[in-house]
Amino acid sequence: MSFTTNEFISHDNQNDWEYVELNDIQINDYLRGNTSTNSQKHGDDFNYTVIGKLVEKDDNYLYKCKIINHLNEIVDLCSFVGTSGYNSVERLKLN
Repeated sequence: MSFTTNEFISHDNQNDWEYVELNDIQINDYLRGNTSTNSQKHGDDFNYTVIGKLVEKDDNYLYKCKIINHLNEIVDLCSFVGTSGYNSVERLKLN
């Protein structure tokens, strides 16, 4: 599966996104995955956001889901940070 850069839309307006749970997402949803931690062990490597289309969904864990980003790279939707942080996922609202 391949996407061109112009297929990925820049949506900086927070009103364009809605928080969703694992059961709410489906393959090809346009998602923003957020990973955050205050852990000294994980540090800044685990404070990041990724955006892309969902290409692989796990039934139990957000951090096992995969997206394809604007560089056509398949990356994790978020990272496992245990009790040191959190993951959240937002889906682009369709008008």
